[in-house]
Amino acid sequence: MNGVNENPATFGAADDVLTVRLASKKMDLESGVLGKFFGSSATAPTNIAGFIVIGSFVMLAVSMFIPTTPDLVDYRKALGGLISAGLGFIFGAASKK
Repeated sequence: MNGVNENPATFGAADDVLTVRLASKKMDLESGVLGKFFGSSATAPTNIAGFIVIGSFVMLAVSMFIPTTPDLVDYRKALGGLISAGLGFIFGAASKK
């Protein structure tokens, strides 16, 4: 043995690791700050819609503890529409895949 790994089974594993590292590095270079937060271009729209739905649910829940005014009723209606649209986008995008 001359110190060189001649086992063909480990060459494939090393290639797989290098491929994953290369893909990760490529995504880091291409994505930027928002891309790292929201994900790749294939998943970013669904992730953004998910964040909007979750944020709208949180705002709607918080608004339930505030005394009701006519403006607050309109605000809740808008949040309900935003939640519905976001969920429609998420489940519509999932059914297209």
